[in-house]
Amino acid sequence: MAAFVLPELYKKSSLMNLIGAKKMLEKYKDLLIWKENASILEFGVGDGSNSQKALGPLLPKDYKEYIATDISKIMVDYARRNIVMPKCQFYEFDINCENIPSSFQSRFDYIFSFYVMMYVKKPEHTFKNIYAMLKPNGQTFNVFLPSLPTDPVHMKLCKHEKWGKYGHEQMLSAYSSELYPEKCYQQALDRSGFKYYFSVEKTSYTFLNEAEWKGFFLSVNTALANIPEDEVEEYKNIFLNLIDNQVLIDGSDRGTKTINFDLCVVSAKFGFGDGSNSQKNLRPLLPEDYKEYIATDLSKIMVDYARRNIVMPKCEFYEFDVNCEPIPSSFQSRFDYIFSFFTMMYVKKPEQTFKNIHAMLKPNGQTFNVFLLTIPTDPVHAMLCKHEKWGKCGHEQMLSPYSSRASPENCFRKVLERTGLNYYFSVEKTSYTFSNEAEWKGFFTSINTALPNIPDEELEEYKDVFLNLIENHVLIDGIDKGTKIMNFDICVVSASKISS
Repeated sequence: MAAFVLPELYKKSSLMNLIGAKKMLEKYKDLLIWKENASILEFGVGDGSNSQKALGPLLPKDYKEYIATDISKIMVDYARRNIVMPKCQFYEFDINCENIPSSFQSRFDYIFSFYVMMYVKKPEHTFKNIYAMLKPNGQTFNVFLPSLPTDPVHMKLCKHEKWGKYGHEQMLSAYSSELYPEKCYQQALDRSGFKYYFSVEKTSYTFLNEAEWKGFFLSVNTALANIPEDEVEEYKNIFLNLIDNQVLIDGSDRGTKTINFDLCVVSAKFGFGDGSNSQKNLRPLLPEDYKEYIATDLSKIMVDYARRNIVMPKCEFYEFDVNCEPIPSSFQSRFDYIFSFFTMMYVKKPEQTFKNIHAMLKPNGQTFNVFLLTIPTDPVHAMLCKHEKWGKCGHEQMLSPYSSRASPENCFRKVLERTGLNYYFSVEKTSYTFSNEAEWKGFFTSINTALPNIPDEELEEYKDVFLNLIENHVLIDGIDKGTKIMNFDICVVSASKISS
């Protein structure tokens, strides 16, 4: 990862980054659920401007510690002299290191970074390091560019006859050669174990004068330190000329220059059940002018959790059983669209559920549902239902409604036909590879609703039995060592209420 070495110049010229960090924190601050006595780490602290001026005002007063780190000793020393924050310690630290210090493992409630991730060479490894440093239910918040506007310049200088040997490859963003770098980051997050919110916004910044833009691009050019002193001025002229011609466009006011770029925000949590289907998958497709978004769940715990973690405009939260009889009058013929993700396989009366959906839709309203035809854990819970010790703990609630039927697909189709909905039904065979033991164990444990019914003194014994059954009856070994694969059928039901 590139290490900045010109802290004073960066501080004078990096107003663009400070404005962007403030804007993103203000817009997404509700994603941060502050804990008491929190341990906080920031990697890539730089000159400390983002720490003090953007993040500092949002920090709770009772935080336990603030660990400010950077890969550059020069930047760490500068930050130590200039950052004035309570309970702040400074360390030289490479977030992309192979082995994180034992003192950092599972230590932090929050980990932040601003304009750093685009410089790390192995984003997946970095996200895994962040995951390893977070406590359970810890959060990370990162602002960065999916690709750098300067990538074409540094690519050209990498091949330059004279300047190609001075380390410009270190200044290329991680996915500079990829057509869709934002998707690469999402895939890296998927493999790291996080549940996350990912947003990309198009933005721009106008440099007020020549000194500002020249100062900024020189301050973030780590190749400068490698250029012989007698050639520095020649190099600067070539570099800044390339920036002017290939990165900047003329601003509306004389002497100003504008840079266009995409800005990413990643807010991720160590854990499950954070409303990610609503935020990550559905929200980008919603029209901007929607009237309301009603988020419901049968579980009060999940509703309360979603209320704290889902950030969507015009969103309200209710504890609601979609399988109930009758539905609340306030929900009847109210909705233009009804969605569900991985829910239908848990309802015990699918026909009643689809009839309720029909009743809640307006004429010509639509519903879109993604669910598993049967649950891969059905055989495990069927065995545990008959278990001498664990059979009384509610495993029958975890069985899919048609787990004992030869053709659950036909059962769902017949139910839909009786509800009056005009529907499309599709089934696809698919699979998922868990990248490590912690991921698959965490997933299956998190969706096991029998766990609260197990006596505390028997919990560890039960978990061992349950996870052993999962490993032997649900999973198969993956190609890579330590990975596990789960095969399953996934259904899509898109249906509409016919106008009478």
